[in-house]
Amino acid sequence: MRPPPIGRRALLRLAGAGALAGPALAQTPTQSPARTPASAPVEGGAEPDPRDPWPAWFQGQRIWAYADRTSFEPGERLNIMMSTGPGQSARKVRVEVFRIGAGEPTPVWQSEFVDVDAIGATATGAATGPGWPPLVGDIDTRAWPPGCYSCDVVEEKTGVRDVRACQWIVKNPARSGAVLVRLGTNTYQAYNSWGGHSLYPNGDDVVRGLMVSFDRPAPPDLFEYDVFLVQWLEGLAGLGGVDYASNFDIHATPGFMDPYPLVI
Repeated sequence: MRPPPIGRRALLRLAGAGALAGPALAQTPTQSPARTPASAPVEGGAEPDPRDPWPAWFQGQRIWAYADRTSFEPGERLNIMMSTGPGQSARKVRVEVFRIGAGEPTPVWQSEFVDVDAIGATATGAATGPGWPPLVGDIDTRAWPPGCYSCDVVEEKTGVRDVRACQWIVKNPARSGAVLVRLGTNTYQAYNSWGGHSLYPNGDDVVRGLMVSFDRPAPPDLFEYDVFLVQWLEGLAGLGGVDYASNFDIHATPGFMDPYPLVI
């Protein structure tokens, strides 16, 4: 009898677990004794119910957020949208931005405290996005070096944080790196069921969508396996620099990859 096939995402988790075994990658970017996360990932690695239009990716998750750009160059403005979950109370929070490197993430920027309340979303949230207004808007990114970024949301009253709230890429306008890493940003959204559906049936064709939006909260899939490659490359001092791009960057800009000796 043939053994049951291993699913794609299960296989990628196994690969990520293997990377974790390496001594250079033993610590993930959000593990820091000085930073207390609001909660742990869902027990047992269980994925959110695809029928739930408002899935939580961490136990006790309180804030859902997304950025209005998947990637941009330094100097382009960034907006971050946020909401508490359905039925949750309003909170006063700030956004803390980190660049992902070989070791601990590097703090790059933090916002003033803002009030976040439950906004909600329509039935088309997965396909068109919830349309939330920016709560932390017009962020000046001129001083941000190229790289992979993530942000935490920290509550003023308790200091407790919702980790890995959203991620983005800051591109190198000079395209001078020795390596270009094209991250799977399309794949991240294809599997994202926030708003009621993803592009995959997840065992139920009724909730399979034909279109999904980038402008909606998403699970931090960068940290599922890609982050280990990023950390490793960032730690290679003699490499000559690493640049990053999204799927759409490669699609929208012919010749984007041409200057690079190596593309991953």
